Amino acid sequence: MKLVLAFAFTATLVAGITPVRAISRFGGGVRLGTADWQVADAIAYQHDDGIAIAFLSSIVDQQVMRSDGKVDTSDLLRAGVDALSINVAEDGPTTCIDLIDATQDTPKSSKPCDAAFRDAITITAKSARRIAGEMHYRGENGDSVDLVFDLPIEPDLAKAVPLPANGGEPGEAVLAYFAAMDEGDWAKIVSVMHPDRRAEMQALAADPAFKDVFEVIRSVRPRGVKVASGRLLDADTAQVEITGTDENGRPMQATAEVARAAGVWFFVSHRIHH
Repeated sequence: MKLVLAFAFTATLVAGITPVRAISRFGGGVRLGTADWQVADAIAYQHDDGIAIAFLSSIVDQQVMRSDGKVDTSDLLRAGVDALSINVAEDGPTTCIDLIDATQDTPKSSKPCDAAFRDAITITAKSARRIAGEMHYRGENGDSVDLVFDLPIEPDLAKAVPLPANGGEPGEAVLAYFAAMDEGDWAKIVSVMHPDRRAEMQALAADPAFKDVFEVIRSVRPRGVKVASGRLLDADTAQVEITGTDENGRPMQATAEVARAAGVWFFVSHRIHH
């Protein structure tokens, strides 16, 4: 099966595939029974006592899925797309996967279980905020699943603590990033990024196509950014909701992710709400 990779550019917000390492990485294909589709979108979220990683046949509006404060199976059913979810408990992948068949008038879900599913999954990295790995399954009658993923784990916003109206220090970190973007000052942009992101930023600057890529990144940024609200997810991570306008003056909304390192808040990424 051909493995197709897709990149979600929450940091650079450049649509499509580029050589820059993205915040979210996912791809692959599913061929199980009558299902035969390529992965177009993916999301990881807290489920029961573990993590569910859902792979979707079409791009969905993830902001709508988050609108009630958390992502769950019902959101996948409402999305109306084919989906396959793998489940990872504290001690590793489980034997069951979740399938959604949206080819009928009413999406149908099923939960096939097979030790071969569990054995086909490898988790390469897992933390409270991120999970990465792959699945390579071969079954009877040509069944196959090939998946790769490196995804942030959606937080349970019901447990978040509201930030001050101005966003507090996390809000200041977000405004500093967009001010540097407005100026086009690459060194300043790198300085306000989280230290864990700086190596990839430096790699981007070393690319021969850097100048053109940087202009594309700047062209899709929100302008006149203001903090609308925010939430503290834990002691060292937060989300800040921002408003602004696009290059044509149309209103934009986005969610910025920020994290604290050595007591200082830094910008990590942002995603625009479409």
